Amino acid sequence: MKEKNSLLDLSSGNTLLNKATNDKTSANDSDILLNEETNNTITNMTGDEIFKTLSLSKLQRLPDGFADYVSKLVDLNLCNNYVHDLPSSLNMLTGLVSLNLNNNQLHSLPDVICELSNLRKLWACENKINQLPKNLGNLSNLKILSLNMNQLTYLPNSCAKLNQLEICSLSVNQFKRMPNCIAKGMKNLQILNLSHNKHINLNVYPKSIKLTAFYAEENGKCISFPKWILSSSYKKLETVSLNETRFQKFSLLKKTSKCHIKRFFMKQCDLNSEIIEKIITEMTDLEELIIGNNKAFHPNYFLFMPINKKRKPSSVKIIDIQDTGLMELPKTIERFVNLYDLNLSSNNLLFLPEEICTLKNLSILIMDNNHLVCLPENIGKLTSLKELKLRHNELNKLPESINLLCNLEYMDLFDNEFESMPEVIESLPNLKGLDLEQNYFSTECLWVRA
Repeated sequence: MKEKNSLLDLSSGNTLLNKATNDKTSANDSDILLNEETNNTITNMTGDEIFKTLSLSKLQRLPDGFADYVSKLVDLNLCNNYVHDLPSSLNMLTGLVSLNLNNNQLHSLPDVICELSNLRKLWACENKINQLPKNLGNLSNLKILSLNMNQLTYLPNSCAKLNQLEICSLSVNQFKRMPNCIAKGMKNLQILNLSHNKHINLNVYPKSIKLTAFYAEENGKCISFPKWILSSSYKKLETVSLNETRFQKFSLLKKTSKCHIKRFFMKQCDLNSEIIEKIITEMTDLEELIIGNNKAFHPNYFLFMPINKKRKPSSVKIIDIQDTGLMELPKTIERFVNLYDLNLSSNNLLFLPEEICTLKNLSILIMDNNHLVCLPENIGKLTSLKELKLRHNELNKLPESINLLCNLEYMDLFDNEFESMPEVIESLPNLKGLDLEQNYFSTECLWVRA
């Protein structure tokens, strides 16, 4: 159990938590701190005073109890201030486990950081840091290193020794290549974020085979696709997000390799059907595939739905392939027997194949903004369906089997071609939401189910 003085929060607007007394010494009067007659103890100091005490270069004497206090300090939060530098006396915080320097004015991290041997969590996001101490790897107990939104171009090679590190977040910096220390060490790294580093070379194999998640979003156009993510060596890698990152080359693995990725995201990556099909074919554990578009820039464009060669399609539960120019849904969709969420909105579909009606687990079907003129006659077989979204199509009738959708809760038929309300809707027992606006009849006097 933490002692009462184990947490120090000096973030903007906060003072020392759990003070033994509410008495406050003037934050601007260091003489009071130095006056032997006052003999103030550390428990009577505000958070600002403690930081000033650490920072005062001409301090001749520490207040009574100070050394004992800071040796027990576990968490130090200095976020949201205007800190430009850290005092060399920071090394007195020998028990410090967590240090938060987010949103300050730091241009570098000083060497004294490397003396905090018990540090496990270090945040220094939203600064102006362009330089790190060469001995940062001395923080052998570090588990979280977050340096987002700085001006970094490298990590010191010594960081390869950070073999307890589990999370490394380096987004919004200026890296041109995955740091060498990640390729040579950090063998227990689990989560790596290299998003928002323009044109970075990602095709560098990380040393850690314990990676579970890799994020490299919005990196502009990079040289080569990171084919290492498809290697069977990374058995624990489950989440890969490359949204809005484009690649000049797709030199994939030459030998077939079983891939364990479960969640794969490549929206707005300027992909075509052939490329994405090659990438996902061996993802035998894939559950979530998000490869649609939601912006006009660098969209994916598919002449066909890239699922025909997918091995073990029964693993897939979610597919989002919206706004990619699709003109038809292949009959092979019937192989995706565990699919429960399918988003095909904003495409050029005229009809749906009857094979879609075999998907007994389908719960959400989104077909907005297409050119559908009819639905499959056996759509009522989709007995797990809860949401059916069909706005902005050209429907003027519904199949009779619709009344078998006993679990349907929401149906959106906004902006279609109906001249009257389809009677079959009235027999849906669990319908809670219905949108029939922008059709060729008035909705003012429609029935409302109690």
